[in-house]
Amino acid sequence: MSLLALLLLTADPIDGFMREVSSELNDYNLSDDKDEQRLVFGRSEAEFRNAKIYIAERHGKRWSLPRPISFSDPRYSDSDPWLTPDGKTLFFISDRPAPGRAEERKDYDIWRSQLIKGKWSTPVRLDSNVNSSG
Repeated sequence: MSLLALLLLTADPIDGFMREVSSELNDYNLSDDKDEQRLVFGRSEAEFRNAKIYIAERHGKRWSLPRPISFSDPRYSDSDPWLTPDGKTLFFISDRPAPGRAEERKDYDIWRSQLIKGKWSTPVRLDSNVNSSG
């Protein structure tokens, strides 16, 4: 059973959203901002193939349907999203290549994207204080 399906069993402000969103795919790592206006989660096929980050936003009392986040790239797996309480910074893991690293090296590193003027920035890999070097 997916995380989103489990959340259907609880009564909270995002209950209506959950009924419309839960899928047969793996839905996991739900994260929202402190005001519950923006919500992100991971979605993947079996064995976490084709992992992507999805986002939905609240408009009044209604939630938008979730969509892949704007920087999503089908060549890479983006997973395990965490949204800061202010909803303006997203941390996640990805196997996208680090600058200067060979494309075929598929390590997972921690990346960050920021919401600037309503748009998510190009993801930036956290430096070697957090991630492995090279």
